[in-house]
Amino acid sequence: MGVAFNKITVGSEWDRKELADLWGYQSFHAFGRGVFTPQNDNKIVLFVKEQKRVEDEQYDDRLIGNLLHWHGEKGHGADHRIAQAHQCGDEIHVFYRPSHREPFRYLGRARSKRAEFLSNEPSRFVLELLDWPKQQPS
Repeated sequence: MGVAFNKITVGSEWDRKELADLWGYQSFHAFGRGVFTPQNDNKIVLFVKEQKRVEDEQYDDRLIGNLLHWHGEKGHGADHRIAQAHQCGDEIHVFYRPSHREPFRYLGRARSKRAEFLSNEPSRFVLELLDWPKQQPS
């Protein structure tokens, strides 16, 4: 089946279990972390939580208009792929939630506008949301 977005509309809300069911995964653990790169696919799926739980790594991730200021993974596994996604034909898709108690909202596709690669801490990115309105309703 694969990871498809034809049944996911911009602004719709999801939890990881619903996405696992939709995409044919037995559990959501395959994408339980913040970055999911399905095998043999050109998609990079980000799960971003702005307000972290106390036990979570305290990344400074913020959504400002249609720009997502985001910290990459500690291990830097997908940093260069995310930064070069647009040039390489990869698609970045963003699911976002203000806190861990809320469902993820699908914000659509994104493109890396700026990447600051760091070695001793997670790299920093500014991602432009291509499908999300510049002014969000309050």
